[in-house]
Amino acid sequence: MKIISRDNCFISAMACITKQVPISNADDLVIFDAGQHYVYIFHSSALQKYRISDPYRALMYCCDYRIVRDAPINEYIQCLLAEEIKTKSSSRLSRKDEWIIKILFCEPDADELRERLCINRKTFSAHKVKALRKLGVKNVNFLHSLLQAWKEHWPSIRSELQREAKYKCPPAKSRNTDSRLSRI
Repeated sequence: MKIISRDNCFISAMACITKQVPISNADDLVIFDAGQHYVYIFHSSALQKYRISDPYRALMYCCDYRIVRDAPINEYIQCLLAEEIKTKSSSRLSRKDEWIIKILFCEPDADELRERLCINRKTFSAHKVKALRKLGVKNVNFLHSLLQAWKEHWPSIRSELQREAKYKCPPAKSRNTDSRLSRI
């Protein structure tokens, strides 16, 4: 299990919760604190299964595995105890939605790019609003902060994926001294 956060209090709280709750299949569990608003709880094996290899696709895939950061402890326990979080097919992002999200993050002037690609302003706006809603994001600035958090912590998440691929049995317990990462 890996807890990824910049907040030492959050890491301590999650460590206490996970020690008291009997979590099945906890070896590849990742608890990722993406900042002020959301925490993502997912299994790294699911990212491997769907061949998710970059932070953009990880955010898009994990949008169904998020919980509000200041949710009650009972909701965290419910998420941790769930064998597999059921995804809502209606909230899955389409390829066009994924494309729009990447444009919004990579291109500083999305309107200019939209014009170069000859996409109608209303069509682009409709896809943007729909994609942001599916991600649980209210505006593009919040999307930028979420994607930035995923990009910043992607090496830690990626190392968990690589560790999972190398070892099918759990490795020996080790203590990580980095305050932002905790392996339980």
